[in-house]
Amino acid sequence: MLTCVVLISIGDGVVVPQIKDYATASNLGFFFMTVFGTLFNFIYIVLINLVLQAIISGLIIDAFSELRDENEAIEKDTASKCFICSIDRLVN
Repeated sequence: MLTCVVLISIGDGVVVPQIKDYATASNLGFFFMTVFGTLFNFIYIVLINLVLQAIISGLIIDAFSELRDENEAIEKDTASKCFICSIDRLVN
């Protein structure tokens, strides 16, 4: 039989254990629905958080890599071309 010890607080912090029997025919369905519902909610929350976190992290990393590529192109252009006429510099 499935039993559960439930701690009930009475008054000024006094905790009294009570044994509840969940194996009766009327409570067994409720117990399993509660357990499976809790497991489903936990798995759903964990998976959604992991997937959304991965998507958001990917977007942030992609945005910063684009900014880095643009800055590298600007630095290369500044170092290799004339500022006024944009003709390639002859750097020896």
